[in-house]
Amino acid sequence: MARAISLSAAVFLAIGLLMLALWAVPEWLNQRNFATPAERATAVNAARIPTAGLFLAVVGGISAWISHRTLVQTRVRDEKTVALTQAGQYTDRYVKAIQLISDDKLNARLGGLYALEQLAREEPKTYRATISDVLCAYIRDRAPWPPADDKGTAATPRPRRPRVAHGRREPAPATSEPEKLLSPPIDIQTALTILARRAPLTAEDRAGGIVERSPDLRGSDLRGANLAEANLQGANLARAHLKDADLRRAHLKDADLSGAHLQGANLTGARLQGADLSGAHLQEVNLSGAHLKDADLRGAHLKDADLSGAHLQDADLTRANLQDATLIGAHLQVAFLADAHLADAILAGADLQDANLARANLQNANLTGANLQNANLARTNLQNAILAEANLQGAFLVHADLGGANLPGADLTGANLHGADLADVHGNSATTLPPEVVRPAHWPTTPVA
Repeated sequence: MARAISLSAAVFLAIGLLMLALWAVPEWLNQRNFATPAERATAVNAARIPTAGLFLAVVGGISAWISHRTLVQTRVRDEKTVALTQAGQYTDRYVKAIQLISDDKLNARLGGLYALEQLAREEPKTYRATISDVLCAYIRDRAPWPPADDKGTAATPRPRRPRVAHGRREPAPATSEPEKLLSPPIDIQTALTILARRAPLTAEDRAGGIVERSPDLRGSDLRGANLAEANLQGANLARAHLKDADLRRAHLKDADLSGAHLQGANLTGARLQGADLSGAHLQEVNLSGAHLKDADLRGAHLKDADLSGAHLQDADLTRANLQDATLIGAHLQVAFLADAHLADAILAGADLQDANLARANLQNANLTGANLQNANLARTNLQNAILAEANLQGAFLVHADLGGANLPGADLTGANLHGADLADVHGNSATTLPPEVVRPAHWPTTPVA
């Protein structure tokens, strides 16, 4: 206010000085040019007429400027008032929603959860990250793993879906009762759904100051949860229990799933690039078509898992248990499978070019038509493995155990077979060996009709 008064005083002072100058200067300029006072008065009055017009124009311009400035200041003040009022309303709504999710009644809690979601959408810059944290804390508190007996929010049993193994639906035994699947309580599933359907931030959102924090759901009981197509990029799900969860096409890039329980979960088409699945329990999980490039699967339990067509390029599967797993057409280029357990696994048509399978157990594995070009198979157990039509060009098979392996039509051009014994290996006339390797006498030399 003081600033406005000072500015107004300065403006009026300038107008007064201008008026004095415009009135006095013509008379001063003309006082020496005329001999008689009458002539001088006439000339001065004639000069003052345009001077007065100029004065009025200047005064009008200054008045318009003052009016405009006043209007702008008023609008800015009003906008600040509206913003403060709206911020207060948002704060009130946030506080009421927090109170509702703490209520004993389910309907009240659901109302509070949806109120938080709406608030995050309307005012994302202030509340998006905060409400995400609140929802995660709500889930961790009410659905911890292991379950807390005094919470009263244990997962609810529901009829079990028939298990799908290797693309076939297995019916439950006729003599036994159907096994029950668990599903989260309604409020927990609602909180998960709200988290899962958040739209990813755009570059424009980030430029506008909207921030995002990855969901923290570590140690949560999420058995049977519906998280299909969920946006959980970078989420912390370490040690979470996701048995039988629906994670189809979920976005889990760079997520932490270390030690998580995912038995029977459906991860078809899930995006798990760079995810940490070390020590995760993935027995019977469906990962067909999943994206696992650069994923950390060290020591993961993948027995009976379906990884058909999965993208596992550069993935680390050191010491992973893939017994009986289905990896038909899987992309395993440059994957690290050292010391992995792949007994009885189906790897037909899999691409294992440049993969590291040193000391892996591939006993009885089916590698028909697999691409093992330049793969490291040093000291690998390939007893009774099926390698028909497999591409083993340049493969490193030093001291590999090939006892009983089947190599009809396999191409071992340029392979290093130092220390590998072919005495019990089954080949045929189409099997190609390096020139320095003696073809076993029991192999057929002519094509079988």
